[in-house]
Amino acid sequence: MIFQLLPAHMGEGAIIKRKMIKRSTIIQYIPGQIIGSCIFIEEAGLKKDLNSKRNRRLGKFKCSCGNEFITSISNVKRGNTKSCGCYNKQRVKEANTIHGLALHPLYGIWQDMKNRCYNKNVKSYNSYGNKGIIVCNTWKNSFISFYTWAIKNNWKLGLQIDRINGKGNYEPNNCRVATYAQQSRNRKNNIIVSLNGISMCLKDYCEKLNINYYMVRHRLIDLKWSLEIASNTKRRTDLINELNG
Repeated sequence: MIFQLLPAHMGEGAIIKRKMIKRSTIIQYIPGQIIGSCIFIEEAGLKKDLNSKRNRRLGKFKCSCGNEFITSISNVKRGNTKSCGCYNKQRVKEANTIHGLALHPLYGIWQDMKNRCYNKNVKSYNSYGNKGIIVCNTWKNSFISFYTWAIKNNWKLGLQIDRINGKGNYEPNNCRVATYAQQSRNRKNNIIVSLNGISMCLKDYCEKLNINYYMVRHRLIDLKWSLEIASNTKRRTDLINELNG
């Protein structure tokens, strides 16, 4: 809103309100213009994004294969959309031609592993590639090398590829095949404690002593108790139960 002073004869200090006209910041595209790897044909309206709740501009594009398709203009500009779909089909075809394993679950795991380290457009990049974590050249450049290592280490459906050192890279010497539970115990937010001189995460510690993990964790983090007191102090309900026989 802009405020404008009126002439003096209308009263000193008098003001009126005038609506501010927003300047247009919409970029206009020309038919035939190359955007990303596609040729822009024309505007195709708006579509509400279910995640951001904002309207996305759609455009009709011509793919390098000759097909026309409609998609978000911003996705084409960012390189998220490279074709009408033929690009991804071709990649799968090439992968199958080379090793015939493009539909194997490990192939998806391999792709996700590389995306975390090199694709800035995926959310997990901030926790991996942005922190300097990479995939060793042997695995990065050869799915078969990664596949062979995983199978040799008894990978099967339902198991994960876990880094032993959470700050280290994806490479044979720093990776293992693990269950989801094992992988969750290797996260950086785990509490590491010692039992009889052996370091372990708090969950394993509680399981070995047969005490409630969530109770001990609450006492350590929220109440700032020592590990010994947090582990050995009985809950009020337990004491009441003992008194009542």
